[in-house]
Amino acid sequence: MSQQATCKFLCTDVDPQHPGKPMPAEVSLQTQYDENAPEDTHFTRFTPAGYMQMTIDNPALEGFFVSGQFYRIVLEPWA
Repeated sequence: MSQQATCKFLCTDVDPQHPGKPMPAEVSLQTQYDENAPEDTHFTRFTPAGYMQMTIDNPALEGFFVSGQFYRIVLEPWA
């Protein structure tokens, strides 16, 4: 059985690296705690803080990351 971790992240910024061009873009995501959201209470109990930053340059992902949108990220071993 493969182990995995599921995380909830909020996109806090999408910053295009070249003026007038959407790609490449630097995308910033972080955990966001909401005490009224049951999934946040469970996740935060084990992982209270997290931050992810990546540069994307894939035309298929243009417009996928939106500041203010939540994303579910599943981490599992690469096999």
